[in-house]
Amino acid sequence: MPSGRTHLRLGEIFAQDGRLSTLTLRALLREQEQAASSRRERPRIGELLLRYQLVDEVDIARALSAQRGCAYLEPDPANVRPDLFGDIPQALLDTYRFVPLGRDDQVLTIGVCDFEEPDLPDLLRSVTGLGITFGVMTGQRLRELQQAYRIAASALRDRVEIVGTSPAAGAALAVASSASTVPAREHSEEPTSAAPPVLRPATQHLPLPEPIEIPFPKAVDDLLHRLLSTAVRERYTNISFAPGDAPVRVVARRAGGRSDRTHVSAEARARVRRSLATAFGLEEHALRGPIHRRVRWAHEDGVALFEAVLFGPESPQVDLSLIAAREESWSLEDAGVTVPAVALIQAYLREQPRLLIVSGRALCDSQRLWVALLAQLAGEGRKVLSFERQHDTEIPGVFHHQIRPSDARQALFTEAGRSAFLASQSDVLAVRTEELPPDTQFLLELPRQDVLVTLSVTAASPFAALRQLEQAGRAPLTSGLYLTAYRVARLCPFCREGYPIAAAGLPRGFQALAGKIAYRSPGCESCQFSGRFGWQHFYEVLRLDGDRLDRDGVDFYARPLKEYLLEEGLYVPAIPDVRRALLAGSIGIDDYLELARRP
Repeated sequence: MPSGRTHLRLGEIFAQDGRLSTLTLRALLREQEQAASSRRERPRIGELLLRYQLVDEVDIARALSAQRGCAYLEPDPANVRPDLFGDIPQALLDTYRFVPLGRDDQVLTIGVCDFEEPDLPDLLRSVTGLGITFGVMTGQRLRELQQAYRIAASALRDRVEIVGTSPAAGAALAVASSASTVPAREHSEEPTSAAPPVLRPATQHLPLPEPIEIPFPKAVDDLLHRLLSTAVRERYTNISFAPGDAPVRVVARRAGGRSDRTHVSAEARARVRRSLATAFGLEEHALRGPIHRRVRWAHEDGVALFEAVLFGPESPQVDLSLIAAREESWSLEDAGVTVPAVALIQAYLREQPRLLIVSGRALCDSQRLWVALLAQLAGEGRKVLSFERQHDTEIPGVFHHQIRPSDARQALFTEAGRSAFLASQSDVLAVRTEELPPDTQFLLELPRQDVLVTLSVTAASPFAALRQLEQAGRAPLTSGLYLTAYRVARLCPFCREGYPIAAAGLPRGFQALAGKIAYRSPGCESCQFSGRFGWQHFYEVLRLDGDRLDRDGVDFYARPLKEYLLEEGLYVPAIPDVRRALLAGSIGIDDYLELARRP
């Protein structure tokens, strides 16, 4: 392929070579635009060429090498060099698609199969201190090289098992690590202490937290991993866990402090969206739109909070909080319900619910998640009656009651709907609707009604339903599940005081349902700071209460909130071991309450 074509796009290169007609190229470009206009992920031109078998991977790689002015490579996986990986953090190897191929003086040669990650060269220069050159290979060859490296690295780790303190042990270490750039510690002939030295990898330029046990379901654990990967990809330099009785926090701060205004690109947010969709088996369009920028002013205390709260008759709290600090924080809002829903509901529904009401646009629009939800219920031996507009998937144990679109909100409130449920003798009535009508008298008439599960982000009607049930003098709630994603106000950067004005982000009159109190203010009353907004989480509130949080006025916020709750007898500490058991389904709500109250 001739050189001097770096100004051409990939499709234009194939058209210039006669491999692609102008008409075909225009059709592919039109398909790209149609995908973008319909809010689907815009496919790359190379993906379309491969999909329609117009070219193969070798053709794509050679065209990329001509476009970028770099070499086309076909390295042999048998000649992979694990020593070249020593100075590169494992997080980068896990996050980006590349392999180091060779080193000449102060230049490191990197093999890639595409150039879709423009920040990779700068990131590699910062962590290795070397110049970077690129070579292009096929995606299949890249995967083979990555697998060969993993095998070689595993074999190397197997050889270095025990490190002693004697000169002989030091020599053994030097031999075992001869294929690696990890330097062996020099040993002297003088006697040393009994404690063996620690074998450490090469210095990591992007420090990552030590592995810890996270008491979360696997799906949520995967999300934590992906948040960390995103933080590394966005070049945050201080990533840490803060475990304990407080919610596990994943905090990532970008170097440069609050003055850093680096733009978070649309491509970066798209990668986050794809990662979340892949982690939880969701259609990507379910996560479209809600991921966006809210704050342009970075601050070390800025956090975005994603939280799920379990509450019961005496309102114990088991929270699953994910906190990721970003300069321009992305949120999930409606999708904040969808993302953790499967992992949480699978653990939670062992409480034998009788009525399941699902609301929230993102969850209602996800047919895949809805089917998974019903299959989970039916798979545990329950008989389910599902009210829905249409159903395309037959699930054993699930009986469908189809309703007209105009009846979606009122299905539960018609005589036909109630009769169908009673006649079916079902264990679970499942209704998918974006909003519940305010009249919830029917809930009092349903037999065997033990648990109401509401999934909502913005609609206040589920809370009105709970309040009406309490006012009717009947407490049918054995326990419930409330999921939300919301913002909280940041500490004042000058006096370090919170903005103690009003709760925000929750339906009015039921803010106490959330596991965190959200403060919002036009400025700090202590020092009259009227600057920009941010957010910061505070303490837990555990009371299922219809009163407004500001019922006591300013005095309510004058003392630390946790102290206030303890005095009122409202605070139940979250115990990690007990929390883990509850989420795993090995203990129930009542057992949790008993254990949580032990000194």
